[in-house]
Amino acid sequence: MAQLLEQLAAAMRAKAGKDFPVPPPDTPQVLYSLVTDDGGAVVSTPATPIGNDPDGSRRADWRKTDDAKHKPPAYPVDETDDQKPKVNDTTANCHGTTFGGGGFYIDINSVGKILLDNYLKVNIAAGQKARVCDVIVWGGGPKHSALVVEVGDDGKPSMVIGKNGDLGRLWAHPPDDYGTDWEVYGRRNGFDGATQKEIDDLKSAYKKAKDDSDADPKDEAKRKKAHLAAYALCRRKNKLKEKP
Repeated sequence: MAQLLEQLAAAMRAKAGKDFPVPPPDTPQVLYSLVTDDGGAVVSTPATPIGNDPDGSRRADWRKTDDAKHKPPAYPVDETDDQKPKVNDTTANCHGTTFGGGGFYIDINSVGKILLDNYLKVNIAAGQKARVCDVIVWGGGPKHSALVVEVGDDGKPSMVIGKNGDLGRLWAHPPDDYGTDWEVYGRRNGFDGATQKEIDDLKSAYKKAKDDSDADPKDEAKRKKAHLAAYALCRRKNKLKEKP
């Protein structure tokens, strides 16, 4: 199994053209724990806490490089105690945060299948408008992904939340921080396995935070609270089905 994971890692690095973060050797060896709405297998492993962080020095270097991509109005996201599972300091990567509810590391080569089975492209260039809880991908998908938590008056995503690799940390940032080659996709269904109460509670919390922010647009604390409420809602809406 370790050899298979290393082969997957090599394929990921080759496609990404760089030393892309991969799960550490002690990551649970479950390779197909998620599926698309059409039943397509998603190469994924449950995320685990970093613990004593054997990758500490590499993580510090990665975060230093990643942090340099961001300038205000971007900011690092501090997860709240009620936000579970947390993704900072776990092996969850960007795609596991976007499509796995924060609880998984998802192989970059599965992103195309996820988008094909579960999403419709939002044609921004043709005048279609993005919505909160759409997903945004760079480089066609494998490069990076995040959740749309704010949309500007022009109908384009203005702020997104994502994590750059398993070594990174959550950032809220404008889409262009990772390049202009981004595309937006809207979930066909969503909220798989969620109760109506869970959905209603998440929507209600977001509406309240958004209304508070809109009433006082210069209050950055309220704006960030709205982002975090959107992040919780969007992460749950876009979470893939777990394989029985």
